[in-house]
Amino acid sequence: MRIAFMWKWWSWKTTVTTSFLKYITKERADKQKLIFDVDINSHLFKEYSLNKNDINFFSWDFLKIADIFEPEFKKTYDLDFIPSFWTLPINKNTNLIKWDLFNHDFVKKYWYDLDSTTKLFTLWNYITKKTQIWECYHSLLNSYELLLHRIIDDKNSYVIADTTAWIDNLWTSLCLWYDITIFVVEPSERSVSVYKDYINTAWIDTESVFVLWNKIEDEDDLDYINKNVKTDKLLWFLKFNKKINRDEWADRYELFIEDNLSIFNTILEKLDSADKNWNSYYNRVHKLFIDESKSWFSSFYNKDLEKILTLDKNLINKIQKWE
Repeated sequence: MRIAFMWKWWSWKTTVTTSFLKYITKERADKQKLIFDVDINSHLFKEYSLNKNDINFFSWDFLKIADIFEPEFKKTYDLDFIPSFWTLPINKNTNLIKWDLFNHDFVKKYWYDLDSTTKLFTLWNYITKKTQIWECYHSLLNSYELLLHRIIDDKNSYVIADTTAWIDNLWTSLCLWYDITIFVVEPSERSVSVYKDYINTAWIDTESVFVLWNKIEDEDDLDYINKNVKTDKLLWFLKFNKKINRDEWADRYELFIEDNLSIFNTILEKLDSADKNWNSYYNRVHKLFIDESKSWFSSFYNKDLEKILTLDKNLINKIQKWE
């Protein structure tokens, strides 16, 4: 099952994500868990005390990733390139990632074992010695997107993303990938407007997007919430405790989880009960690919990509049988 925690910096998004990870590690200790740190500031590795200079960023290896998961792509479609616009339809030669095949050399190069069932991947960030400051963060999302659409998860596994809100997901096909999305939102006009822009986008399934309010100080903030968010989308608000902001407070996450246990229980219930419809999911991704091809991809690559790259329905049927 797939979940994304979204918002910008200083919203406590990474705090919420890390707390949920520690919570689900206990609640679903026997289940496989993949974590993708795709926040532009990339702080999850710090929360797990990993050495930032030893991190391998998979964002810089798009062609290697494409060669692994689409080994016959260029030959099959008579192309001398692999288009790096991410929403490539799956085909009969696609190598899909199932949990029992996760020992691929590529995957082992980039993951960090947090425990026997939990692996962490980091996309890229500004704060390590390997950072290439001239790179565009948004363009580096293509490796992440190509990889995600080839993961086959199920009710016995979890894929968790700590990611930024709005264009990073809305201007790509990433927003179609998550089974549920949790927005960590503050009681301000700007914060609410980003959430509303997101759910008002045509291809968003609003039933899968929920709001977790933060930094609530008084009744006016609560009134603001009730006026701006549908009650059934509200997962209530986080309790503030100054101790969790102190690095020296060793048990800060345990304390945060304890204070907000009902919220984390609710998030897990929402995730476990989410619908998994592979046919709908892949068809929505393919429709977005067609729209993008018509708008500029085909002219940019000087190929009629809409006709060349078709969705493999037989492969979708096989995926549904696997699950």
